[in-house]
Amino acid sequence: NGKNYYPNKNLAAHVVGFTGENGKGVTGAEAMLDSSGTDNNITLTIDKNIQKVAEDALKKAMEDYKPRDGASAIIMDPATGEILAMVSMPDFDPNMPMTIPGGMDEGKWKGMTEIERKDYLSEKVLKNKTISETYEPASSFKTITAAAGLEEGIVKPDSPVDDTPVKVDQWTISCWTPKGHGKETFAEAVYNSCSPVFVRISQSLGTERFYRYLQSFGFMDKTNLGLPGEARSIFHTKPTNIDLATASFGQRVQVTPIQLTAAYGAIANGGRLLKPQIIREITDAKGQSVKRYEPEVIREVLSKQTSNALKEILEGSVSKGTGANAFMKGYRIAGKTGTAETPESKTKGIYIASFIGFAPADDPRIVCQVILNGPQVNENTGGMTAAPVSGKIMKDVLDYLAQ
Repeated sequence: NGKNYYPNKNLAAHVVGFTGENGKGVTGAEAMLDSSGTDNNITLTIDKNIQKVAEDALKKAMEDYKPRDGASAIIMDPATGEILAMVSMPDFDPNMPMTIPGGMDEGKWKGMTEIERKDYLSEKVLKNKTISETYEPASSFKTITAAAGLEEGIVKPDSPVDDTPVKVDQWTISCWTPKGHGKETFAEAVYNSCSPVFVRISQSLGTERFYRYLQSFGFMDKTNLGLPGEARSIFHTKPTNIDLATASFGQRVQVTPIQLTAAYGAIANGGRLLKPQIIREITDAKGQSVKRYEPEVIREVLSKQTSNALKEILEGSVSKGTGANAFMKGYRIAGKTGTAETPESKTKGIYIASFIGFAPADDPRIVCQVILNGPQVNENTGGMTAAPVSGKIMKDVLDYLAQ
């Protein structure tokens, strides 16, 4: 059998994966196929053109924002759960996976030992960040708290709320802007991304109800979308008051990008959590279908009414809130930014910048998530970096889908 040849080079490299010298699958779909032990072919759900749009946008983002630890993107169809694009940067050519990665200094590579190179590649390059790494979702997680608050009748979009600092045990949680936003409607609190408002919602929900929604949205399970190496989320099993408070705005918890994408898919499609799918079909050597994957509803998470209310609020977050840089004239884009602290935020200004949303807001065809791991620019927030990348991707993909 020997090595496979990959004519598409870097395109969807992390999803396709590659085989070793012995013809055995090492990563991605290749590793998955190999474990089946039969000579089958896999048809992926990835749309080549959409994958290319996402990869080009992320390559440019790598140049523009120089994220220290790479970047990732997922595009999913919320009606079916099919993954249309999945990008992890830096990427590689599966024909030559063990060679110097793109964008790396040649001198640095030459100075590394064989073992150091292997470790570097497996940790930083060959790993599919969208499923194998967890991250703090930060403010993009406020949407989940909002969903629970709306569904449980704790708030309505036009409910008056208060952005004054909230005391939790010995801690005080304030808005990201020193003055705060004072009295506002709940919808405005989402546009402005006011943490105290979400802390108060989580307190009204209580730990048990809040965690029930996290479970329901799929954050306590792997998505099992079929690719090897999927990581587990990290939540406090016995949350204290402060754990509940910080979880309400997505700090001190860790999720995988694919989990959050699936959760936003449920908000976008009217309230059903679908299993993300990366494989459309498995056929045998003769081209006969062995297994066809149909959309799979895991559970009903929200009522249509809550889903519609959230869609409208998240569109406002882009047209007049922190997600404004994702706005594209003539397109209805909804979504939420996130800027997560890392252990090096205070010392080196390293944050994880993200944006996740869907479009068109009223009848979503795509969910799109972009994560930049440590943008090394002055304006390093999700709103300033990930939002414009995501907005451009969504515009280009919608244009392509409309053809």
